[in-house]
Amino acid sequence: MSVRHSLEQRLRGAQYRDCREGVFEAPVSRRVVALIEATSHPAQWSGKLDDALRHHSFRMAPNWARYAVLLVSSRKTSDLATAAAAFCRDVSKCRRLVAFVDQTAEAVLPFLGLSSVPGGGDTPVHDVEAIAHRILGSPELTSAFLDAHTPVAQVQKLAEDSE
Repeated sequence: MSVRHSLEQRLRGAQYRDCREGVFEAPVSRRVVALIEATSHPAQWSGKLDDALRHHSFRMAPNWARYAVLLVSSRKTSDLATAAAAFCRDVSKCRRLVAFVDQTAEAVLPFLGLSSVPGGGDTPVHDVEAIAHRILGSPELTSAFLDAHTPVAQVQKLAEDSE
């Protein structure tokens, strides 16, 4: 199964609505997820994102609620992972995620395990910890992820080391 197909199934399973080809709206929150086909040439990724941002349903969502998932047509390599990390740092127009063909939908969109609740989530702390541990696997990575004082770069390093 392709990463695109598994992501679409995961979104539909979380009751996201197809509002057009490759763009899904959350059932309760204002979150919108766009799945964008991309090549393994990072120089082209910004152009693909700009094209997606021109579509009405994606553009109308607030910046903080937009998630652009670039579906890269090749396996993850260290060079592509570095390019993806650099690409994802800019969150001025939307949150950016990069999916490679050898990744699972759960690895790309782990937040879909959390239910959408109007006005914020009331998920008990122990549930959040259980979800993080289930998805991340490593106790050290989970602890760093849940600690608000751990720098993002350190969490990213631990994640890369645990792969």
